[in-house]
Amino acid sequence: MIIFTRNEEIGFDWNELEDMDETEITNTVSRIINFIEEYANGGLEYLHDLLEKGQLENSHYMFIDMYK
Repeated sequence: MIIFTRNEEIGFDWNELEDMDETEITNTVSRIINFIEEYANGGLEYLHDLLEKGQLENSHYMFIDMYK
């Protein structure tokens, strides 16, 4: 869902995909993949920081506990 709300950051419009040639689609897909990787890495870095500070407990409900 994050991709649908951040298309301006990635630099494309979903409606334009239909009219793009293969090169433009390849470039757009590469930008989308890079955005997803950056987003995931940011989340992992956040979790790592919590772990290093001793604020992250390893449990089955770890992600639920983070929202409390």
